[in-house]
Amino acid sequence: MTMRILAMFVLLAMTATAGAVPLTKVRLHRDVLFSEVDGVRLRLDLAMPAEGDGPFPAVICLHGGGWRSGERQDLSTDNKFFGHGSLIEQIAAQGYVAVSISYRLAPRWKFPAQIIDAKTGVRWMRAHAKDYKIDPERIGAVGLSAGGHLVCLLGTTERGDGFDTAEYADQSSAVQAVVAFFPPTDLTLYADNPLEESLFGSWLGGIHRKQPELFRKASPITYCRKTTAPTQFIHGTEDLLVAIDHSRTMHAKLKDIGVKTNLLEMPGESHGWLGNKVKRSTDRMFAFLDEVLKP
Repeated sequence: MTMRILAMFVLLAMTATAGAVPLTKVRLHRDVLFSEVDGVRLRLDLAMPAEGDGPFPAVICLHGGGWRSGERQDLSTDNKFFGHGSLIEQIAAQGYVAVSISYRLAPRWKFPAQIIDAKTGVRWMRAHAKDYKIDPERIGAVGLSAGGHLVCLLGTTERGDGFDTAEYADQSSAVQAVVAFFPPTDLTLYADNPLEESLFGSWLGGIHRKQPELFRKASPITYCRKTTAPTQFIHGTEDLLVAIDHSRTMHAKLKDIGVKTNLLEMPGESHGWLGNKVKRSTDRMFAFLDEVLKP
């Protein structure tokens, strides 16, 4: 199964659940330029409550696709199979400002371009907090698969780890909550795995045996510390692409050092799911975001 097909499967699953929430009073802003790096103009789509003075808690959403496919519109436009609105609209309908960002993709752009762009997106949100009624003290992150990996990096890394750049340099890229759906958290677990070259060759530029330090640097679990954002993991027990050990191991490590963390395991499910289990996982996402980000 190709990464693009997997990404679309995950999108269908998320949108199916979103239909359970009525879409009312949401305002959309599309194609907003948030960064220009190496000649690439990066844009975001934003959904916000149409009424109320705010400031509202906010969520940055990162699409999946193996770091080399997918697009922000996967999470910011309607899905024809369900027709109930995009993920960012569903989040905005719950009283958040939600953005879905574009980030540079492999093979042209290798790590750490993707996390650099994600962090720029968070800093942009804080720099434009007044424009979009964002509470800069309450920003969360939601990601799926490769996007789950990136939001875990958002939750664990700090300025000193070297992924922040000069754009909006006076703003922090820290997030206060993370919800990660089936995220790769420890890339060293792929050492000698048949998927290693296809997953990481074009993104990291090699395999673990030849570049162990790069695999460690790209792994969110490397940066776990007491300041890591509260994190909710959601993962299928039979995931053949990203083994559930990724979530189990990082969840355990965060718990050991006293970071608020939860793990929702989806029995028998692989890299995404449909039906009633989708509602269960997305309900868990909203419950966690509300618990952490809403006073």
